[in-house]
Amino acid sequence: MTPEEAVHLTIRLLREWERDSADELVPRLIAAGIDDDLANRLSVLVPLAFSRAHYASAPMVKEYAEEYIIYDRGTRRESSHTLQSDPYFCAAVMAAANTDDERVVLVIARRSPEYDAINTTLTNLPDGAVPRRIGTSSPYLVCGQPRPRPWWKFWGS
Repeated sequence: MTPEEAVHLTIRLLREWERDSADELVPRLIAAGIDDDLANRLSVLVPLAFSRAHYASAPMVKEYAEEYIIYDRGTRRESSHTLQSDPYFCAAVMAAANTDDERVVLVIARRSPEYDAINTTLTNLPDGAVPRRIGTSSPYLVCGQPRPRPWWKFWGS
């Protein structure tokens, strides 16, 4: 499955199940044939791209994180990756840019923690206040299977 096909599948599932919790998307992607780690990645990167498309016309400077962090539960290591080098994020950016219906953009954007953070900040501003700039931190993805507990740690715990 190409990145574009995976992104369009994610968009379709988000639109079909827009009232479900965010936790429902990953199992649905897996049921559709996407592997666990990619399903987790799509569940973060697609809404992130749509969140940025939603706020593109907002009259403020955006200082978005340009990378995302993956935490591998198996190795317990973090790795940093640029968003612009991720083919799934790039496909999601293109899909968001080509979506004519702002309602669809908003439905998908609302699944993003970045959207939540910006929306909460803007909602809590005093009347008449207009922010000049807004920034976000790097998205964090969890992948891999957790390492099994060493046999010697089962005793006495």
